[in-house]
This record gives sequence, structure tokens and C-alpha cells, in this order.
Amino acid sequence: MPLGDIKAALADATVKGAVRITPLAAVDALDASRLPVSLRVALSATADRRDYALLVPEDLHAAAPSPPARLFRAVQRTILSLPRVRVRIRVEGDGTLRYGASLLVAAWRDQGLDVRLSQRDANASFARVSRPRGIAVARAVDARFVSPRVRAWREDARGVIDYARVTLR
Repeated sequence: MPLGDIKAALADATVKGAVRITPLAAVDALDASRLPVSLRVALSATADRRDYALLVPEDLHAAAPSPPARLFRAVQRTILSLPRVRVRIRVEGDGTLRYGASLLVAAWRDQGLDVRLSQRDANASFARVSRPRGIAVARAVDARFVSPRVRAWREDARGVIDYARVTLR
């Protein structure tokens, strides 16, 4: 389902019954384990989780908890003294995930961190994962249209459909 269309689809009596919204046991996260600890702390403290969560304005894509504001301010003061490491992030997933990662990169660059998206030579990766290692940004939700004729619709915790159970009326 296109981003931003969930509310409109739920308000439309014609298609409302076909909308399936499933919170997933997954989070969008940055794996920065190959970076220095001080840089990982800076990325975590300055990640703009609220802007990222606004990708789905229906508040279905809930932001992960942000660090305390005092940590954010403390990290901002130390950014210039951090190791000079260019962070190159590879995005594992679809275009929506890549767009979300670009929002995070823009916020980090605004803070003075040298962060870029990269297809190769990456030293960090951004993906939707079931067990986050690193910087959790948002919990994931799956929203899609499913024909009202479909019965026994089931998805696992990561949004994978169990087609063995699907039947038609």
C-alpha cells in the first residue's frame, strides 16, 4: 500500500474491508558495529527517529525510543572531536527503506557527521531486521490490500504471508 494512503483507505467504505495492517516483529535499524564506539554513540544520540517515523503519517510506524536530550546535547558538543571516519551506509531493502535512510543521513550531516549512502565499500548497513544489532530507529508495520474473498490470511511476525493457508470464498 502506498505510503500515506492508509488513512484514506480506511475511510473509504468501498476498500476498508480489504485493508490489512500488521505490526511486525521487526525494526528498521543501523548496524554500525564496524565503526568506533564514540561514533556509534554519536549516531545513536543524533538519529532523527521522529522524522523517520513520519514516513507513515498514520502513526503506525512508531519511532524507537530516543536517547535523553542531555545525551543529544553532550554528543553535539563533541562531534568535532570524534574520529574522522566517513560513514558509508548500504541500505538493505526496498526503495522506501532507502528513502528513510536518506532522511537519517540528512539529519546526521546537519549535525556535522560525515555520513553518506553507498552501494559499495560500506562500513555500516541499514535494514529491516527481527533482532536489531545497533541503532534501532523505528518498529515496522505492514499494510496491504487483501481481497475480501481471501480467507485464512496469515502473516508471520516479519510480514511473510503463509500462502499454504490462503483460500478463496
